[in-house]
Amino acid sequence: MSHRGPIAKILAVILVVAVQWLFVPTAAGPKSATLAGTIYAFDGEQPVDGAILHAGDMRTGEIYSSAATNSDGIFVLSDLPPAAYELAVEKDGGLYLVGAPLQLAPGQKRDVQVAIHPETVPDVAPDPKTVSEEKENREMDWLDNPLFASLVVIGVSILFGALISTLDESDEGIASPFTTP
Repeated sequence: MSHRGPIAKILAVILVVAVQWLFVPTAAGPKSATLAGTIYAFDGEQPVDGAILHAGDMRTGEIYSSAATNSDGIFVLSDLPPAAYELAVEKDGGLYLVGAPLQLAPGQKRDVQVAIHPETVPDVAPDPKTVSEEKENREMDWLDNPLFASLVVIGVSILFGALISTLDESDEGIASPFTTP
């Protein structure tokens, strides 16, 4: 029985790793996909300038964003992992969601056209000045605050309990079922 030293074992491991690295083909990972296209106004004829396309991976929640479009409305998102994506277009502070998800396969280059209609989207962000004026003009009703109402109920309960306890200790008050005559 021959015993090999530690140097021989290290050389054997290095040789096995080198042979695998040189002769065994590595499995190619998933190829990235590309999403490109044009963002149009709702009429489908006028390209939208300054819009950003966002693609959200529905599995991981990762969001990929294109550069802002120029006057031709063209966007490109490359190096996307193969997945199902939800698309949205950001323009002038508005976010316009695309109705259906989009599936990208490994190595696929997909061309899409997206149309937005910014005139129909209402202004959903309240004016901060209006909100602060409404708070100032509103009459404060203390019972609107649940914490204050709870404290009032607890305080009245404690006072009522103290009053009963005081009456119970005197002979002229209400007799307690817990005391012995």
